[in-house]
Amino acid sequence: MGSSISWFASRKTIPKEVMDEITQGLRKERSQFMERMAAMNPSFGKGFMSRMREAGVVSEQHLPSGWHAVYVERGDVIQAFGPLMQKISIGTTVVACFIEEHVMYSSAAQWDNGKSTWTVIHDSQKGRHDMQTTGTPPPEYKKIYDHLRKKQDEPDACDYLFDVPVEVAKVATGIRI
Repeated sequence: MGSSISWFASRKTIPKEVMDEITQGLRKERSQFMERMAAMNPSFGKGFMSRMREAGVVSEQHLPSGWHAVYVERGDVIQAFGPLMQKISIGTTVVACFIEEHVMYSSAAQWDNGKSTWTVIHDSQKGRHDMQTTGTPPPEYKKIYDHLRKKQDEPDACDYLFDVPVEVAKVATGIRI
């Protein structure tokens, strides 16, 4: 098994109503998933379902670097809340990162003043060397990509490109979870 987490960070404090919207959205998404699982398998554990309804744990912290970071367990904030990230970024910068280890999918994105600036995505299901970018990632992207691509091309190497979006988000914010 692997981790499924995401985080986003803003240079401004995230308003409480936005945090509530994210929490409610995650709970609704999780609840719908659990109901589909129970419909397919009636013996699906009731206790497990109630614990999963509370999944999508959201925690937040103001960091000494000036970023306000929000951690989300089991939820892709980039896909699920892209328009909300765009809205939060008005007047500031927002960076988000998502990892889904069990399928080796990772992504990072940045919004500045209400506009998407860049995205970096690695989806190993599309190929071992899959790397998708839009916009203009930070200048360090090429160095990170080239270094990890070289490591990945070694015999018996693991999926090093999975770390490219994670490292790009770290370069942008100083945050790596």
